Amino acid sequence: MPPKVSYPRAGNQYMFFPDTPSLDKLAIMEACLAGFLDVRRAHQLFNDAMEDPKLCYLLDTKVHNTFLRAYIDYALHIEQQGDAADFWRSQFWALYKKMSKKGYHACPNANTYTIMLFGIMNSHDMPHDDRMTFTIKLLKSVEANKVALSDVVDQTLLTGESGKDLLEILSESAKQTGSRTQVLKKLESIGIVPASEPDLLEGVPEVKTQTKRRVVKKEVDGEEVKVEVFETPYNLGILKDNLKLITESRSSLPDDIVQRQKMLEETAYDSALARFKHEADVFKDLDLGGNLTNRSLQAWMWDWH
Repeated sequence: MPPKVSYPRAGNQYMFFPDTPSLDKLAIMEACLAGFLDVRRAHQLFNDAMEDPKLCYLLDTKVHNTFLRAYIDYALHIEQQGDAADFWRSQFWALYKKMSKKGYHACPNANTYTIMLFGIMNSHDMPHDDRMTFTIKLLKSVEANKVALSDVVDQTLLTGESGKDLLEILSESAKQTGSRTQVLKKLESIGIVPASEPDLLEGVPEVKTQTKRRVVKKEVDGEEVKVEVFETPYNLGILKDNLKLITESRSSLPDDIVQRQKMLEETAYDSALARFKHEADVFKDLDLGGNLTNRSLQAWMWDWH
């Protein structure tokens, strides 16, 4: 009879091959949460599982999201009965804070952010400034984790008076994020940014810029022919582009005059740089740029400056 062979157990085997008792505990948690049967016991089992090396690997983002939604739903259920639910609301915020820590094994996903927006919408006792601050951080986290905003914002969240409040908070918070213009465009793309004021330029036809006739040489069927083209003069073209950016800033940042002024100054720098590059290319085509590198000319320019 051949001898029995024993293989050493790997330290991370529970990640891939959980034992039956561990799976049973997960099933008990799910059963306790169903219909608010015993949320307190599920909460205790969840905390114990976080300290259990056999179970902590099984508590992925999906399980965390289940408890996040259970905490806020149970808090609302208790409050509807006229009782205080401060404990469950505190567990709701604490669990998300834990998930947001760098290196935590259960990272937030689109469903996590949706649940948190639902929590903000149903936290009427929270001061407006605190709701704004949290929403700004949440939007920055959405951007950092490269989660599509359209997957986060559920249209069902925007119904009723609470949805209208959330809409205002989202719109205002988007203006205070790092890339406010991009966030606002995403909000507009999924139809959740209200037009605060009618656009005065809406319906006004775009001004047609003057074009300049130019004859260029092109090769057609192996032969060089002269073709007439009409181009917008460079100065008018770059002015048109700058005015377009300013017009867009009026619609995306209607109540942020400081940021619009900053964008106006930045476009002035960009247009000046583009003009210098254009003039350098023109001088190069006309073979007029060689003398600009002359040491004597550079010295004269330095003294003049």
